[in-house]
Amino acid sequence: TFLSAGTLRSQDLGDFIFSYGFESNLRPRHEDEGFNNQRLKAAFTVYLSPNVTFTVANTNLISRQLDDGTRVNGIGATSLVLGADLVNEDDTGIRKHPSLSAEYVLILPTASKSLGSFRGTNHVVTVALAKSLGPSQIVNAAVRKRHRLEINLGGSFFEKEAGGYAKTPEMTLAFQHTLDDLATRKYTYRAELSMSAPTKDSLSEIFVLNQLTIKLNDTTRFKAGFRTGLTPNSPRVAFFSTISFDGSFR
Repeated sequence: TFLSAGTLRSQDLGDFIFSYGFESNLRPRHEDEGFNNQRLKAAFTVYLSPNVTFTVANTNLISRQLDDGTRVNGIGATSLVLGADLVNEDDTGIRKHPSLSAEYVLILPTASKSLGSFRGTNHVVTVALAKSLGPSQIVNAAVRKRHRLEINLGGSFFEKEAGGYAKTPEMTLAFQHTLDDLATRKYTYRAELSMSAPTKDSLSEIFVLNQLTIKLNDTTRFKAGFRTGLTPNSPRVAFFSTISFDGSFR
């Protein structure tokens, strides 16, 4: 969610989005599965073409509360993300096909040793299908619709300390709804149900996310929400907020 900052306008080569956010996680109900922690995150996305993006993201600070009440602080992992829109949804209202996009994430082991976790090189691959539907309005000669449905399918490959990779299938179902006028789209609500399959290396995790995005002006958005873990080994609840700015090198 953090990496998918979204955009306020059509993009081209040299356009970029900078995002900075805060996240606070409560430990899972199974307390041996994690800790309370707070994170500061930054991401910079540049458009290599209207349909291809490259993102560099880093967790600038992780503050983790240990069992004895003390805190350990450090820097988190760095992600390199290549995204591509393979098929764009038709905005003329003539064709009915959904959009198709793909994303590859390389997670580099830049986390501080003080955090105590194994620092491996990890990979995430996802493919997304999305379709707009519902009431529509013509804006700048294009059709805008009030609702959007998405399904994301993929998997993560996390390097194990003993060697090899732990492979985890993942799926996210999402619903997005414009709350105000389609011409301005100042307020957008998004709900997600995210699931990972159980494997021999990890238990299944299920999350529900609720998020509100506010368009502050033509180049700035503020996003806030919360994520709830439904499985005992998932963080019980996480609160997050992000501010994003559009710009261009052109």
